[in-house]
Amino acid sequence: QATAWICEQLPAGSTIAVEHWDDPLPMLQGTGDLRCYSRFDVDTFAAYDRDDAGKLADILRMLQDSDYIILSTNRLYNAIPRLPGRYPLTSRYYELLMGEKLGYKLVYYAAVYPRLFDIELVNDTFSDPDLPKPRLLAESEATRTQINLGRADESYSVYDHPMPLVFAKTDQLSEQELLALFGDVVEQLPEPAKK
Repeated sequence: QATAWICEQLPAGSTIAVEHWDDPLPMLQGTGDLRCYSRFDVDTFAAYDRDDAGKLADILRMLQDSDYIILSTNRLYNAIPRLPGRYPLTSRYYELLMGEKLGYKLVYYAAVYPRLFDIELVNDTFSDPDLPKPRLLAESEATRTQINLGRADESYSVYDHPMPLVFAKTDQLSEQELLALFGDVVEQLPEPAKK
């Protein structure tokens, strides 16, 4: 569903940022119009890597160079912010991205939930950890008849019915503006580890 939307809506030649440790969207599988992965320049964000000055440089470059940020599932944004001591920079990145403060807005998501009669049984990927819900998602979810079951195990929210999120760049923020948003987290980052 998300791959079909991406292949139809995103202009060829767009630069998309995807996350490592997750299945990238658009999916590599498919035939015909669904095999559009090669039409994009893909930048992979190594979110689980150590938070340091090198990772900050990677995030700043990604935010300035990408047209879209695509999160296939909640695998990373639901785990990393629960470890702010280990990932202060990446936790702040997800908080700012979900709050739509990095110059990107959510333009598409696909949420398919189990139903009981006309009531959707919703798992919540934003309250634990406490992340802002992007505007499009919050407004759309408010119109649904649902029971919020809270946080679900990854085997359910990542493998059974993931909720892909596509953020489009709406404002080109300067490096100085981005650094100001990350605040004091930037000052505490160690230098990259020597290899």
